[in-house]
Amino acid sequence: MARQKGPSKQRFEKIFTEGMRASGPNLRVLRLPGTGFVGVATPKKLGARPRRNHQRRRLQVGFTQEIGPQPTWDVVLIAGSSLPGISFIDLREELRLRWSELEDRCVVRSE
Repeated sequence: MARQKGPSKQRFEKIFTEGMRASGPNLRVLRLPGTGFVGVATPKKLGARPRRNHQRRRLQVGFTQEIGPQPTWDVVLIAGSSLPGISFIDLREELRLRWSELEDRCVVRSE
């Protein structure tokens, strides 16, 4: 399986400033119409680089398993400082809930 390339720094910043967001206790999800890029941001509060990388991989895999490819959206996932303390099942559930929030907002905006 080929690794999906993340957004450029400029695109990452544009998603941060203009993207729709949904926040929960353990993570934030931002999205903007695009080409399917998925980026992950982990704060240094999570610890050393190996620990942050582990949380980044958990988010990427959870997103892929729960939401799947999104060819019409560029997405940024932002880990909260409490993310390491939750199970992978809870992480996937929170990803699904945040994505549902964003989907509901899109439906409301289009009406």
